[in-house]
Amino acid sequence: MSIESSSHNSLTSIDLAVSGMTCAACAGRVEKALQKLPAVHSAQVNLATERATVQLRESGGGAASIISAIERAGYGAKLVQNEHSIDTLHAADWRLWLAAICALPFLAAMFVHVVNVYRVGETGASSMNHWLAPLWQVVLASMVQFIAAAPIYTAAYKAIRAGSGNMDVLVVIGTSAAWLLSVINLWLSYGATTAALQQGPALYFESSALVIAFVLFGRWLERRARRRTLDALAELAALRPDSATRRLTSARDMQSDQSSHSEHDAHNEAGVQNEQGFGSERVPVSELKVGDLIEVAPGERIAVDGVIVQGQSSIDQALLTGEPLPLDCGVGDSVATGAINRDGVLLVKARAVGQSTLLAGVIRAVAQAQTKKAPIQALVDRVTSVFVPLVLLLAIATLLGWGIVAQNWSLALLNAIAVLVIACPCALGLATPAALMAGTGAAARAGILIKDVSVLGLARRVQTVAFDKTGTLTLGQASVEAFVALADVDERRAVALSAALLAASEHPLAAAVRQYAQQLNLSGMFTAHDTRAHPGQGFSGQVRLATDVNAATGALEVLIGNRTWFEQSGIDVKPLNTTLQAWSSQGHTVSLLAVNRQLLGAFAFGDTLKPNAAQCIEQLHGRGLQTLLLSGDQQAVVQRVAKQLNMGNVRAEQLPADKARVIAQWPNVAMVGDGINDAAALAQADIGIAMLHADAGDNARRGADLVMASADITLMRSDLTLVPAALDIAIATERKIRQNLFWAFAYNVVGLPLAAFGKLDPVWAGLAMALSSVCVVSNSLWLSRWRPTPLDVKGHKP
Repeated sequence: MSIESSSHNSLTSIDLAVSGMTCAACAGRVEKALQKLPAVHSAQVNLATERATVQLRESGGGAASIISAIERAGYGAKLVQNEHSIDTLHAADWRLWLAAICALPFLAAMFVHVVNVYRVGETGASSMNHWLAPLWQVVLASMVQFIAAAPIYTAAYKAIRAGSGNMDVLVVIGTSAAWLLSVINLWLSYGATTAALQQGPALYFESSALVIAFVLFGRWLERRARRRTLDALAELAALRPDSATRRLTSARDMQSDQSSHSEHDAHNEAGVQNEQGFGSERVPVSELKVGDLIEVAPGERIAVDGVIVQGQSSIDQALLTGEPLPLDCGVGDSVATGAINRDGVLLVKARAVGQSTLLAGVIRAVAQAQTKKAPIQALVDRVTSVFVPLVLLLAIATLLGWGIVAQNWSLALLNAIAVLVIACPCALGLATPAALMAGTGAAARAGILIKDVSVLGLARRVQTVAFDKTGTLTLGQASVEAFVALADVDERRAVALSAALLAASEHPLAAAVRQYAQQLNLSGMFTAHDTRAHPGQGFSGQVRLATDVNAATGALEVLIGNRTWFEQSGIDVKPLNTTLQAWSSQGHTVSLLAVNRQLLGAFAFGDTLKPNAAQCIEQLHGRGLQTLLLSGDQQAVVQRVAKQLNMGNVRAEQLPADKARVIAQWPNVAMVGDGINDAAALAQADIGIAMLHADAGDNARRGADLVMASADITLMRSDLTLVPAALDIAIATERKIRQNLFWAFAYNVVGLPLAAFGKLDPVWAGLAMALSSVCVVSNSLWLSRWRPTPLDVKGHKP
């Protein structure tokens, strides 16, 4: 959608495609024109994407008034019909071809002239006139000046009419002066002999023709390079399929489908009968609703966020989350829009559709990040606001200086033209947005979503990385870490009895025992009946061999619970007293096992570390960063995890508000969390990094929305190695911005004085100007090659 309501302050956001911008001064003028409107709360214009994002107050006018303001400023604008479209507006390429064909003879004549100067010392304008007849020069240069450069003249006229200047004004003034001076000199020599003509007029048609050709060629290269910086957004947009197969779940749906056949093509009319006797229909994704059942064939992209209710397959979601390998999924697993179903047929129940899907949110976040401005851009905006007037003043000073001092007004004009042409405001305007687009795009491909570009400059200064424990460093689910039995007890039989008793329980510890039994291949040996849950204490029931058909005989009374309950029940736990105390001091949750009121053994439960948790912490320590563990769990539990990961800074038993207060006390800190209780700390940190879980259900999705809103960076998969990678790409992007600004300023700082002092021909000045923007954008494109690099334990690339 092109217009959407903001979630705060009753603002409406409008996304516009702006045409006619050629440099940073243009983008700045559009911004100023928009910000003057009473209805506009804020406006951001991005030269690289040719987009304007405008936030209107609730009582403000509509899009028509915004478009009118842009048009009055001398530019074109239209609402973006498709928010995922990345097409940019630009002039037809045929003008470039015309300029190239007409300028080629000038280039060839210049080459011959340079060779003759080197070989025989031939100098002067007569050499150019000798190799390309003056009348041909007039014809060719005029075609370039007034046909190929027509859009440049139009843009310059609109800028002047609006009372400002831009790159087009500089190019038009410079090339027009060169063309006009040449025509005047040629007219004054009219009637002279051929020999005198060849020795006579100083013609600078090659300057006007070649400068315009280089300008058009540079802008063409720039457009191609800018297009590549948008590739990541294009890849994300291409993930969403246009249509999906919706299963008809009732006879009413079937009748509705049949009544609407006239509105669908022949492919949709066919319908496919499923095993329930109803059919399916192929529909546009815009018609899908929450609760619909979607059939996904092998090789097809999933069109909704949902849960698998039938089928099993491997799912490839590399472009969405950066996950390198397909994941095996089955009934009950969550899937996201854009993922590719590799193998079997799936039936997916939709939980989110359209603009509510995770993919739509990612695309919006990436697009918004690419239109935002880094803090350093404020300096660039101040420079570019006065750049064109300063260049015009310098050109006038050059003209007067050379004319008065050297008494050579032709040479003075030539040097002034070089000053006008060498100016590179385009490079200044592209330095920041080009790097942002490339960096945020590369991060998105790796599963790192940078939402707030202001954190790019902070990443380099980070000294401490704080982590939540449960769900961030750990899996967030209980597991059996140890089981100990009395000396005369069969451990395998004891575990099998426990799994049978807890077979029907939904308690997290019960699930851990069942999983432990499955790992030991002990499931199904026994069966239980008369089971009871004792809240806060444990479970009890009768357990017998699965092969024993007589439940009344051979049944054993099995109890699993905590120490207090066992002691109250008169069960002696002293034989395991030493082990129980050791486990408790280590932060384990402990459950005891008894059969017929006799102690058999005990389970130690813990929250298992994520497979790459230790690697992540070692990488950060290897870079000289401190780590901090924040958790609401008990001190012993948190200390145990900290010891496993070699984390020296620990804060246990912290409520959400406590976590935020702790973060506020640490300078230059990044916070990593995954739950609602981390939202305050994420917002308080200098850099908030949220971690999403692929299997998030409905409640988890709602919680994830709050966490993402509080964070500056979101990791699209539960992979802790993305934490150092996120800092890497943030630092790399900020470094590219600074490199681009250095080169953009360097072109002007070096080029303008050379031109003013007569050391730079207008033709070479035009080439340098054209290449400056290409240089900046091409430098940014190196970020597109960035990928998270595995690091060794010292934090260095292997």
